[in-house]
Amino acid sequence: RADVPAGSLSGGQKRKLCLAIAVLGGSRTLFLDEPTSGMDPHSRRAIWALLRQMRVGRTVVLTTHFLDEAEILSDRIAILSNGRLRCVGSPLFLKSHYGVGHTLTLTKSRPGARFDSSELLRLVRGHVPAAELAGQSVDALVLRLPGQDLSALQRAFAAIEQARDGLGVRDLGVACTTLEDVFLQINEKDIQRLKEIVSASDMARRDESPPSADGGSPTASLVPDASSEASAVASGAGGAQAVPPTPTRVAAGANIFRGLVVKRAITARRDVLTTCCSFCCPIWLVLFALLLLGLSTRLSDPGPALAFTPDVAFAASIGSHGFVTAEGVPILVPDKDAPLFADQLGAHGWAVEGGVPACSAGLAAGRNVSAYLRANPSCTRPAALAIAALQHPLLSPRIIARLPGFLKPFAAELLGSAALDSLLFAFFNSTSTHAMPTILNSAYDALLANATGGTARLSASAQALPYSKRQEATLSSIIAVFASIMILVPFAFVGALFVTPLLRERESGSKQMQFVSGVSGPAYWSASWAWDGLLFFGVLICTLGVFGIVDQAVPAAAQAFVGTTEAACATALALALFGFAAITLASAASFFFTSPSAGLIALIAFHFVTGFGLVIANFVLSFIENTEHVNEQLQPVYRLFPAFCLGDSFYKMASRQALASALGGADAMKSLYDLDQLGAPLVSLICEGVFFGAVTLLLQYNEATSVTQMLLHRCRQLLGQSAATPETNAQPVNARVIPAVRQSLPGGSLEDESVRAERAAVDAGDTHEKLILTHLHKVYGIKVAVRDVSLRIREGECFGFLGTNGAGKSTTFNMLTGAVVPTSGDATLDGMSIRRQQASIRSRVGYCPQHDALESLMTGRETLRLYARVKAVPNAIIEADVEDLLQLLDLAKYADKPAGTYSGGNKRKLCVGIALIGRPSLVLLDEPSSGMDAASKRFLWAAIRRRTRECCTVLTTHSMEECEALCGRIGVMVDGVLRCIGPIQTLKTRYGQGFKLDLRLAPDSVHEAPRLQAYIQERCAARLEELEPPAMTLTVPQRGAALSTLFGVLADARELFGVSECSVTQCTLEQIFILMASKQQLHSGTDTPGEEVPEPLDTPA
Repeated sequence: RADVPAGSLSGGQKRKLCLAIAVLGGSRTLFLDEPTSGMDPHSRRAIWALLRQMRVGRTVVLTTHFLDEAEILSDRIAILSNGRLRCVGSPLFLKSHYGVGHTLTLTKSRPGARFDSSELLRLVRGHVPAAELAGQSVDALVLRLPGQDLSALQRAFAAIEQARDGLGVRDLGVACTTLEDVFLQINEKDIQRLKEIVSASDMARRDESPPSADGGSPTASLVPDASSEASAVASGAGGAQAVPPTPTRVAAGANIFRGLVVKRAITARRDVLTTCCSFCCPIWLVLFALLLLGLSTRLSDPGPALAFTPDVAFAASIGSHGFVTAEGVPILVPDKDAPLFADQLGAHGWAVEGGVPACSAGLAAGRNVSAYLRANPSCTRPAALAIAALQHPLLSPRIIARLPGFLKPFAAELLGSAALDSLLFAFFNSTSTHAMPTILNSAYDALLANATGGTARLSASAQALPYSKRQEATLSSIIAVFASIMILVPFAFVGALFVTPLLRERESGSKQMQFVSGVSGPAYWSASWAWDGLLFFGVLICTLGVFGIVDQAVPAAAQAFVGTTEAACATALALALFGFAAITLASAASFFFTSPSAGLIALIAFHFVTGFGLVIANFVLSFIENTEHVNEQLQPVYRLFPAFCLGDSFYKMASRQALASALGGADAMKSLYDLDQLGAPLVSLICEGVFFGAVTLLLQYNEATSVTQMLLHRCRQLLGQSAATPETNAQPVNARVIPAVRQSLPGGSLEDESVRAERAAVDAGDTHEKLILTHLHKVYGIKVAVRDVSLRIREGECFGFLGTNGAGKSTTFNMLTGAVVPTSGDATLDGMSIRRQQASIRSRVGYCPQHDALESLMTGRETLRLYARVKAVPNAIIEADVEDLLQLLDLAKYADKPAGTYSGGNKRKLCVGIALIGRPSLVLLDEPSSGMDAASKRFLWAAIRRRTRECCTVLTTHSMEECEALCGRIGVMVDGVLRCIGPIQTLKTRYGQGFKLDLRLAPDSVHEAPRLQAYIQERCAARLEELEPPAMTLTVPQRGAALSTLFGVLADARELFGVSECSVTQCTLEQIFILMASKQQLHSGTDTPGEEVPEPLDTPA
């Protein structure tokens, strides 16, 4: 996968890539932070071997939660606690100083058989007085034997071996101190703190109840019993206990609906930016759109008449330069003419100024004023007037003959008049558009006033010509288009925002968790639509409020939308129906995206293109004569999109008045609800909302039941039946599929006799267990993910699925949760089928996924409260159950913080809490303690054991310690096949390489190493694995010697050969797993069940 994008790699492959980056370039110092996190044990061992090869010549510092990783890779180990260095030393040094002795594991002769704990403890304490019961499950018992007295241990083991039949013991194994024991010893204060947290809340019960006979570890004994929660909460002071009744189906559905709506309300309240944008964007952009519509009324209004007066003509153009004074606008007039114009011009607003020498010679008057202005550049004036007497007439018969015919009579009359004896010169500043008509108006008015003695006056003004009806309609249509688009844009954004919380839940896995926990598709989507509808209703109210405010301030702007009751109702209805269609469209679109940002951008672009683009296209095509008919044909296509329907509705409302006036006045105005007005868009929005809602439910149903896969499978069956014989066609699906699966196995070597016996019991109908898997089979294309798995799991049992990445564990989990439909086979929980009754099963299942499926905006308390409602926990005990889990998981101090701020370990605790809430019948745990330190793991394991004593638990993990701590039985899967099933100790006895002996000679006895080796090999058939004086490692086959014999030999060797330190450890579960996962061995078919493995694995204890 060297050419595959890094984002497509699995978690383990990404860790390998990060490790490769660290060692590139020959780095001499390496800092490795949990280098094998997320890998299965098989891959982890390969990385350890690689690191041991690369460590030569390098300094390596690593942090890890896998203590066996630290033991194998490290020369020295440092343990930190609360920021302080607690100890440093080699693994053997730490074990010798902080050891807790040996641990004895005994497997019951038959599942469910009970040990006589008191008799067994009495027997062992007769030889090892400090022995104590460490834990017990339905299949095994664990005793802790402190001390290093090998002779006492030999006598205790001999006594057990002699009485094993009477005690019901089938197998026994032993292990010495591990680094995990050392870690727990050093962090004893932290362990004690966790114990006190829980014991404080259940002190009375702990004092009154004896140690549980089937409890787990010592830590588990301090964890409160989950079965007593309801009674403890419901009982009054000194009164009788009363367990609240289980809610009815209707009440449970109402609780689920309420919880889902509250969830959306909480996330909306904490996602402040998105919620504020939902309200603010429509308000401001709708306000802007209405002001734009108000502008259209001003553009079509010709406005008041413009009077030609100096203050109007010159104030705007040159007033800023200081030409307008308190007396008026300055005008330059020759001295001899000033008396003639002073009064009349002053009445118009002019301030007459003299100073220009008078000239009575015709055109010389104009040249005289111009010369004066050029000679006095500082004397700048906006206007000037001058009058000069004519020495020669301007008209003559010869000039009149050259004039046009319609001017000749008027010219002849002027020629005969005596009034044409002077010439008026007007000078004006051309930077003012209205300067010339203003100065002429003032001059003529002055002349007329002088001639009539003030009885007649002259005034002039200008006014724009009004638009025609068609021009007004065109202008209003253009502005209405842009206004409707401005209203459409914010609602396109709001409509797209509804997809964000849906995709956030989908991306985090929270949505799938809710469905696995019992939420039905209709309940989930009805609650989602209810909250989104409520949120959109708030946006609608705010928008209508803006319309109402603008209608009061600028009536012309909002008249088209809220001016009448009909218009206001139509506006509200268009917005509401768009919200209906947009909400359901967002829910349907959420199935096609995995990232909230990608979904939001895509949906905004979709609404914008189908709204803005199609509204503009519709407008342009409707105004072009050649495309008008085509545009009419395209209307049904346009209306398939909610954004266009909204934009078209607002466009028609905005342009309705102007179009009606152009076509014949108010009588031509149609009803807003006619089909060619808003009727068609509104009906389209209703149909789209219903359609998208149905598509959402169909997609959800397909996601839950894989309708597409079922149809394809049915088609393949029909195609296969056409070429098959009638006898073949008569066989059921399982009968045809399963034999082919078994034939595909390499000689049947993948399954040992325990798997075959389990399948035979299932086929024989011995199915009284709580969870039963019957020939479960899953195929993806040509890859078989799960092959013919048959399994029974009892109530109160924790079953562990082990396997490498891709072995089929997660697929099996997905089939049990309903996320994936089996290709064939079935599984039943309490008699209900996962294929036919998945909805009923989900409310009984608690699921902790591999990845943290949490809503990051909800707190831990709110999250547990939500799932308590989903699991139909009675309302009276929800808060107590939630509080108990928070205390149990040590999450109380983080309970009111958003889950997105939690550390990785606390997120895993919260996921486990979700799985445990509501007392489920089946608990599925996928690597529940991943990323936790050893102390937190132990505490979590104890909590899991305590809360799952009355239910069926299935666990997958890469931590062998976790499997040994929680599981009574395990099954190893390889390539989808269940390789073996059985109690851990039984598998160790059957497949283990035996016992590992670690010996260290005293410094003065190093020379005794050859004799010591020969002595042990002679009595125990041991084989030397490693010899580095003074240390020696040997392995003893499983049948090489009994435990009592082995410890007797070691006791004698300590006395005879000067052995200072020694330990005995049985084959670890991890070694068994690696043996099972070795595909080369498995497919060779050489490792038959019950046979001794010829080559032991080179694996430290």
